[in-house]
Formats: sequence, C-alpha cells, structure tokens
Amino acid sequence: MDYKKVKITGPTAIIFGNENKGVNPAILKKCDIIAEIPMRGRKESLNVAVAGGIFLFRIC
Repeated sequence: MDYKKVKITGPTAIIFGNENKGVNPAILKKCDIIAEIPMRGRKESLNVAVAGGIFLFRIC
C-alpha cells in the first residue's frame, strides 16, 4: 500500500525495515498493513531514518 493511504485509527506499532534486507517475512505475515514509499530512479531504498521521518511526518 502507498504510505499516503495509511490511516491510523488506534494504538499502532510501526516497523521500519533495514535498507538491504527489509523486514523479516515472519514479521510481515503478522502485519495488518504493509506500506511503502514509492521512489523514482534506480535507487530502491531510502535510509531508514529518512523513510521514518517521511512516514511519521505524513501520519502526524
């Protein structure tokens, strides 16, 4: 899901993945929503601190 479509309606845990390995598949299976920040160009990941800042700014 695009991170811009995420709606927080109650107590929530947010898990950010490693730049190279992402989030463990066993953890992903337990998630209600898996969101990503779309990117342009050849780069496939953002630094986790940057991604966290973008996502948390958006939901606040």
